[in-house]
Amino acid sequence: MTTTIWEKAEPVQEPVGEWIFTAEGETFEADGAGSQREAEQPEVTAEPDVCSIALFGDGTVTCDYFPPANRPENHLMVRLRKAFPEQRFLVQNLAAPGETAADLLRSGRLEQIRGAIPQIHLAFVRYNMDESDPGGARGHIGSLKLLGDALREQYPGITVIFETGIWVHHPAQFTGDSHARLGPIYDQVRGWATEVGYPIVDVFTKMQAEAAKGNWDLRVRGLPTPEQTVVDDSFDEFFGGEPIYFANIHPNSRCLGMIAEWEVAMIRQLARKV
Repeated sequence: MTTTIWEKAEPVQEPVGEWIFTAEGETFEADGAGSQREAEQPEVTAEPDVCSIALFGDGTVTCDYFPPANRPENHLMVRLRKAFPEQRFLVQNLAAPGETAADLLRSGRLEQIRGAIPQIHLAFVRYNMDESDPGGARGHIGSLKLLGDALREQYPGITVIFETGIWVHHPAQFTGDSHARLGPIYDQVRGWATEVGYPIVDVFTKMQAEAAKGNWDLRVRGLPTPEQTVVDDSFDEFFGGEPIYFANIHPNSRCLGMIAEWEVAMIRQLARKV
């Protein structure tokens, strides 16, 4: 498991109550701005007054090309601490590079997670659509449905928040039709989540909106292998004319910060204290 740099922070002195989330059937969309290693199993469990949050997904969620402090769990944690200063949180990144929702269900890893983490209050789930998946959009959504059902069964009362996948156009990028194909697929994901009552953070559409404003610098560069990943724009002047250099879809740190802001906006909409 990837640990956070805040795990040893001093706890608040008084219990701050329990977080209650909106009932099933209400749907919101938040406003506001890899390698093939085995996923490590979680080791940290939440205390009674801690809101436990889990991140599920593929290599665009593990982001293990960054040091721990720059990964999604820490981007989210630091913003949660600012947004809810009196509440304690535990954010655990349970994603695995190259894994799909179907892989997670087939592998038995979800049951292992249940044994290690007895309580999860919120789960953000983001799996990018694999265009080579023979099941297509229907198979992708079917796997998401089964995963949502499994999480609700394992963790009664959990709020599962689905997210659409990551993609953003770069001016020097390939002129292929990947976005044209993926856009309608994520429209279907959003429509399915809305229909069945899952909250949805539409990362795909929000990233496209940022690109339309000229903010396309949201992904790492280089090839999708650790030794060829460039995490910032340091080499753009040397490789800016090579489309393959911008073909890596994994988010950079700036993008992870934006996604965390959208996630906090969602939590604000869903949560109330009693």
